[in-house]
Amino acid sequence: MATTTSTPEFKMIVALCRGGGIGYEGGLPWSKIARDLRFFSEMTRSRVFPYNSAVVMGRKTWESIPENARPLPFRDNFVVSALHTTTFVPTPPGVTFIPNLSEIHKYAMNYEHIWFIGGASIYEQVVANQDSFPVNDIYITFVDEEYECDTGFPLTFQYQSVEEWESHMNDLPNRAIWCWTGTGVGTIPKYISFFSDNSRLFRVTDVDRDFVASITRPNDLKAIQERRVPDTVFLLARSACVRPHTTGAFRRAPRSGIESDAHH
Repeated sequence: MATTTSTPEFKMIVALCRGGGIGYEGGLPWSKIARDLRFFSEMTRSRVFPYNSAVVMGRKTWESIPENARPLPFRDNFVVSALHTTTFVPTPPGVTFIPNLSEIHKYAMNYEHIWFIGGASIYEQVVANQDSFPVNDIYITFVDEEYECDTGFPLTFQYQSVEEWESHMNDLPNRAIWCWTGTGVGTIPKYISFFSDNSRLFRVTDVDRDFVASITRPNDLKAIQERRVPDTVFLLARSACVRPHTTGAFRRAPRSGIESDAHH
């Protein structure tokens, strides 16, 4: 475990399909996508030892990882599981079981980056408690196909402008439910926000294209072209502004700060 005095960055990473589905019968709704696995690995693992990066997951996500692949290497693993903390279960090196998500704060200052990687319950707790878990960056792999799913990403709303978000903050029936249906023009919203008391607005942009190219192999592109695997689009939802629930005041992020994300 790393030791650092810097303030950690909380981040989230998720792969989802059309409509926001993320899981089916304890696994992914789709067959493994090599390019997405490389993206996940490159984003969350640490380059130094002791590791300055940690991943946080729920018990079901932990159990969905093949035994010979867990804990995930080159990063410290935290698993939220009351079962493992109240009964004697052998703990492999590199993983720490915690009884609830709030316990991660006891370890957070040891890392520069803490990644919430699922499943649905972990995502829901994070977006519902944005004061406690101030996530500024959400990395999204959008799998451009429809699949049968039994779990999904938390209810999210989409907007095309800051003004539209502001006008619907207290108008729940007129918010647009998030359901990306494709990657054509206009199908990816410019902004997303979660249903929570302290709502945070995120601007959606493409992940740096040079980085995406670096984790993409010729076989990946060939498989997509031949439709053996679905097309995948890598997106970054970055915090744009916050409306504090305690005062009801609206604080707009500087316009220059919002626009700069468009060129990430």
